[in-house]
Amino acid sequence: MSDPSPVEATPSLLARVLDPAAARPLRLAAARGALPLGRQDLVLALVRLSSDADTEIAREAGGSLAALPGEVLRSILAEPRTDPAVLDFYGRRSGTGPDLLAAIVTNPSASDEILLHLAASPQTAVLEQIVGNEARLARNNAIARALKANPALPRESRRRLIELGEHVLGHDEISFQPAVAPEEPAPEEAGEMPEEGAGPAEAVLEVPLTPEEQAAEEALQRTPLFQRIVRMTVGEKIQAALKGNPEERAILIRDPSRLIAATVLKSPKLSDQEIESYAKLRSVNDEVLRIIGTHRQWTKSYAVAHALARNPRTPTGVSLTMLNRLVNKDLKNLGTDKNIPEVIRRSAKRIFELRTKPPQKGKRK
Repeated sequence: MSDPSPVEATPSLLARVLDPAAARPLRLAAARGALPLGRQDLVLALVRLSSDADTEIAREAGGSLAALPGEVLRSILAEPRTDPAVLDFYGRRSGTGPDLLAAIVTNPSASDEILLHLAASPQTAVLEQIVGNEARLARNNAIARALKANPALPRESRRRLIELGEHVLGHDEISFQPAVAPEEPAPEEAGEMPEEGAGPAEAVLEVPLTPEEQAAEEALQRTPLFQRIVRMTVGEKIQAALKGNPEERAILIRDPSRLIAATVLKSPKLSDQEIESYAKLRSVNDEVLRIIGTHRQWTKSYAVAHALARNPRTPTGVSLTMLNRLVNKDLKNLGTDKNIPEVIRRSAKRIFELRTKPPQKGKRK
C-alpha cells in the first residue's frame, strides 16, 4: 500500500486576503475590519488594501486605518514582529506624529530605506531617535551622511554624530564640522502642534546645573570611590557597571562613554529607586534617558515618567510620550517651566487646557 500524499497546508486568512485572486467580498470585508484577524495581520492587510486598485476597497481600508486608536497603533509600530511594510507606510505617510515616528525609528524591523528617508525629516525628535540608533548607523553609513546633510539636526545630536564618526564610523565616512545653529529661529504659529514640525532651535536648549546639583557633582568627584573608578580600564568599568553596588553605578551612570553608562542600565541589580534617580539627573548622557524612556517596565512608574518629562536633557521624542501620563497639576507646572524645551512646554500647556476646558453647553433651538 502506497503512502498517502501529504496534505497541503491551508493558507492563512491573511494570505487569502492578500492574494491578488481573492474574491472581492473577502477583500472588502478585510478593508472594513470585519474579519477575525489579529492586530498585526489586520494592520498589514489594511495597509496593503489602502492602495488597492478598487477605489471602494482602498477607501474603506484607509478609513479603518484612520480609526485605529493612537495607543494601539503606537504599540503595533513598536512591536519588532510588525511587518516592515507597515513601518514603511507610516514612516512615509504625511501627518504621522513624532511619537509614532519614534516607535518606527527604534523598531529593529524598520528597513534601512525608511530610516534613510526619515533622516531628512525636519522633526528634531525623530532625528534625535535616529542618532541614538548607533548600531544601525554603524551598519549603514548612508543614514549618517543623510543626517549630516540635514540642517534641522539639533546641535547636541550633531555633536554625538561627530563622536560616532570618530570612534565607530571612521573619519572618511562622516567627518564634518558642527553646523552653526540659525540665529533667528523660525516663527511659531499660534496653536501649532508639535507634530507639524518644530524648528531646529527648539531642541537646542542648554541648561546649566543648579548650584546644588553642581555642588553634589563636585562632592561626588572628590570621593575615593570616584577616583578609583576614574582609573579603571573600559573593561573594568563595564564589569563594575554590571556587577557593582549602587554607589558604583551612581558614578558609572555619569560616565562620558555612552557604552559604559548604558551598561549600567543592564545590571540585574538595578532597583526602581535607582532608575528614578537616574531619570532626574541632568549630568547624564541623553542616551541614558532615552533608554529609560523607552523601557516599558520602568516608565510604568509615575515618578519616572514625571522625572523624564521635567528633565531638559531627555530627548524630545521621549518627553512627548510622557506627557499624557501626567496629572493636571504637573502638566500645569510644565507649561510654565522655562528650563524645558519650548515644544514640551507648549504641548504640556495644550494637554492641560484640553483636559480642563469646561464642556460646551448645547445650543438652544
